[in-house]
Amino acid sequence: MDEYFKGLVQRTHYYEQFENFRASQEVCFAELMPEIEERGRKKEVLQTGENI
Repeated sequence: MDEYFKGLVQRTHYYEQFENFRASQEVCFAELMPEIEERGRKKEVLQTGENI
C-alpha cells in the first residue's frame, strides 16, 4: 500500500508540473498570437498581390 501512495504522490507532482508547463505554454502562445496573425496577413497580401 505504501508503494501505491508513493506512486500517487509522484503522479500528482508530475501532473502539477505538467499543468504549470501547459499554463506557461498558453501564455507564450497568447503573446505570439498577434505576431502570427500579422505574418498571416502579410502572406495573404503577397498571394493576392495587393499592397497595404
